[in-house]
Amino acid sequence: MRKSTLAITLAAGTLFSTSGFAADSHYNNSLNVQVNNDSVAVGASAMAAPNFNLYANGQYSSDNGTLAQVGGEFVKNNGAFSFGFGAKAIALMAKHRKDGGVVALGGHAEYQLNELMGVGAEVYYSPDILSFHHIDRYLSYGAHATYAVLDNVDVKAGWRRTSFGYSAQKSLHYENNFYLESDYKF
Repeated sequence: MRKSTLAITLAAGTLFSTSGFAADSHYNNSLNVQVNNDSVAVGASAMAAPNFNLYANGQYSSDNGTLAQVGGEFVKNNGAFSFGFGAKAIALMAKHRKDGGVVALGGHAEYQLNELMGVGAEVYYSPDILSFHHIDRYLSYGAHATYAVLDNVDVKAGWRRTSFGYSAQKSLHYENNFYLESDYKF
């Protein structure tokens, strides 16, 4: 349980250390909580500069262990369409596999359908050269729908698959399921 506390502390600490980076947009920072049947995640995001976001999150899975992520992403908004690309460092403290880490590259795309609803997708990949210790690859991809329940609160429903490849063991499918998420923007 100590490892999951460390991941959550990392996410919260990153929020408080980066929330002062706000630029001129209406909402620059966010806190989020994500749940499904097997895991819970908390995270934070802050605008570090115009068109650049920093984020961190920690996730605990009752089946697979603890995941901690810290990353940055260049973001471009073009009307109803936005996209971003960047990198994130991921540490895995696995329950039934060896621990390891990766540096993954990837991004996201989102489309705002109207004032209240939007859809989006994301993909991140790490080849062997950017994977460390016992992990030799990483792939995460997913899609979501967003609904604005308040001016500064979004609810997301989505699906994500995240897997870590091992050279000496079979791959760990960390998550392959639907989730619900709440984002509080400030």
